[in-house]
Amino acid sequence: MMRWMRWMVLGLLLAVPGYAVVPPTVFDGTRHTDGLLAFQTITGAGANMVCTGLLSKLADGTAVCKGGFFRGIVFTINNTAGSATVEIDINCNNAGWAPVQNSSMTVTGPGNAAVSIRDPQCMYEANITAISGGGTVTVTYDTGVPVK
Repeated sequence: MMRWMRWMVLGLLLAVPGYAVVPPTVFDGTRHTDGLLAFQTITGAGANMVCTGLLSKLADGTAVCKGGFFRGIVFTINNTAGSATVEIDINCNNAGWAPVQNSSMTVTGPGNAAVSIRDPQCMYEANITAISGGGTVTVTYDTGVPVK
C-alpha cells in the first residue's frame, strides 16, 4: 500500500509544472556533432548544452568544457508562431554563463534564423529570453567534423 502511495505522490509532483527536475544533458560535440539544445514554449535556458572541446566531469557531477576542436558551429532557431528572442550563451571552465556577442535574435513565427560562430571554444546553450504568441522554439546545433 505504501509503495502505491509513493508512486502516486511522485506522479503528482511530476505532473505539476515546476516540480519535475530533469538534469541537463551536456553533449560531447566530438561524439554528437549535431543535436537539440532547446524545445520549449517558455523563457529560460534550454535543457541541453554542447561542449566543443574537452569534456570532463568533476567529482560532484558538474560538467566542465575546455578548448575547442571545431572550425565552426551553427545554431538554427525555429519558431512556430508569435515572437521569440533567443541568445546563445557560452561557459568556459565552469566560470558561468555569458551571452555570445551578436547572438541575440528575434524570430517571428513561423520563421527561422541562424547564428554561426567561428573557432568555437567551451560549452554553449540556447537561452530563450522572450516569447509570446503561443509558439514553440526549437534550437539545434551542428559542429561539423572535429579538426584536432
